[in-house]
Amino acid sequence: MDDYALRWTAVRLAIDRRYSTRLWAGQRGENLSASDSGLKRESTPQAVIDVLATVGVGFVWMWHGIVPKLIRPHPEELAILFEAGLPQSWPLSFVYLIVAAELIFGLLVLIFSTHRWPWLLTAVLIGFATVGVLPTSPVRALAASIPVTHNTLVATLAMISLFS
Repeated sequence: MDDYALRWTAVRLAIDRRYSTRLWAGQRGENLSASDSGLKRESTPQAVIDVLATVGVGFVWMWHGIVPKLIRPHPEELAILFEAGLPQSWPLSFVYLIVAAELIFGLLVLIFSTHRWPWLLTAVLIGFATVGVLPTSPVRALAASIPVTHNTLVATLAMISLFS
């Protein structure tokens, strides 16, 4: 096996160890059923919910750190900062700080998803972000891609994971 295959095998094994235990009901007791091909593991609905919530919330944090702020800076992102009262000399460096924080937090959600703190912190941060933007940028609540509903869904998903 060449070096390239070994590296990707190691990545795949790390992902398998992290998520397959939960996805295939390892933490909640395995449900084995007989089939033509022998015994087959079945995932429990709760394990599937856990993995979907983890991947979904982690993806949202990382996407919103990378795409609208870094890869293709969106004018709305900078407008929200200006409307919040930041000097125009700050936003670019401040945006990079936000990008780093969102990327790191997205990775932390993926890594520490079995702990309660990422879910609680996600709900709190999303809540503060929503409440913090509305007084300084009320027009954003009426935008085509409404951050209020998006943030509510992310916070709800985090709370489902927190209490499940």
